[in-house]
Amino acid sequence: MAFKILFFLVCFTSVIYAKLPVRVESKAAILINADTGAVLYEKNKDKQAYPASITKIATALYALKHLDTLDALVTCPSESLVRISPKVKEDHGFTHPPHWLEWDGTTYNVRKGEVLPLDALFHGMMLVSGNDAANVIAHHVGGDVLTFTKNMTQFCKDLGCTATEFRNPHGLHHPQHFTTAHDMALITKEALKDSRFRKIVSTITHQRPTTNKQKGKVITQANRLLKKMTKFYYSRAFGIKTGYHKRAGYTLVAAAEHNGRTLIAVILGSPNPVQRYRDAIALFDTAFAEKHESRILFRESENVFRQTIPGAHATLCAKLRDDVSLEYYPSEELELKSFLRWEAPALPIGKDAQVGELIVSDENDQPLIRAPLYATGHVKMQPLWVFWNNKPLRFSAAALFLLVCAICAIILLQTKKQR
Repeated sequence: MAFKILFFLVCFTSVIYAKLPVRVESKAAILINADTGAVLYEKNKDKQAYPASITKIATALYALKHLDTLDALVTCPSESLVRISPKVKEDHGFTHPPHWLEWDGTTYNVRKGEVLPLDALFHGMMLVSGNDAANVIAHHVGGDVLTFTKNMTQFCKDLGCTATEFRNPHGLHHPQHFTTAHDMALITKEALKDSRFRKIVSTITHQRPTTNKQKGKVITQANRLLKKMTKFYYSRAFGIKTGYHKRAGYTLVAAAEHNGRTLIAVILGSPNPVQRYRDAIALFDTAFAEKHESRILFRESENVFRQTIPGAHATLCAKLRDDVSLEYYPSEELELKSFLRWEAPALPIGKDAQVGELIVSDENDQPLIRAPLYATGHVKMQPLWVFWNNKPLRFSAAALFLLVCAICAIILLQTKKQR
């Protein structure tokens, strides 16, 4: 008789959390683990701010979710290339379509009716921050730019972004276009799951193809963290996107990897174009300098787990064979849960039989540790339980009882007749 019982043992949170000892000058920042989402550092992470061109990370993510290939050719529509003066926008209370471009904004120099492959448009959007390329991609994927932007915003909310509203796919200023450092980290974490996104944002140079409207040329990555000839080159970085406009200040989302650990830094409201790089590098360097630590969660010698089994002559006791330990980085806040899963074999259970496991999981219920549990002694079935669960024996006993009852009834009848 096998049985399976699942129940929660205990929950605990915040194994160890030590905020990274680093100073960030920008108005808001966050550093997270790209795999686990653990927050290593935060400064005003939930304060709303204008993202500027790091908006294009969300644009790329949402578009890639709807594209199987980037080989398709796209004819650039005129409605995606309309330009207007920033002052006119402001003077009219931002009543013009919010995706309209600005004369002094960054572009991929897309022309009306130009035919470009999607791959080129994505590189133009992410490497040189082409606002026009962002509009063309949005129009192609969503049917029109406004519909794309509305759906992209909802997609980000579904990811867990609680304070983000997008009004366009490129990040040019609109008073209702804002996000937070934490929300941008969540968006980027999701984007890094797509190998195409990783490849694009880590590209240093890209050949813009010759088209029906103009000759080809080489475009170069604007992110100084990736460029070896710049002061802020960071060998562990592999992306992702810079941003700027007057009201947003200088923004940056960067990703770096070292010893199998991938981190995402989001910088908002930096006072100048270089401080965002200094802040990101300071965060990365401090985090990557951390050493793995280990903490014992359950000691083998101190923990005995008990479970009552129907029909057993005694309580099932189980132990670990080794201590259960977790390795972690001191700055990574961990929300942990632990529970027992009993999966005992049929009675009788022998000593040292595996009867279940102790599972430690993260806050998203992803198992981090599985430790088997072993019986500390023999557990037998109660004799009455043996009888009750043995159908042939129960039937024989019942038949015997009925036979005895019948014999007794016959004897009584015979006795009455003789009287």
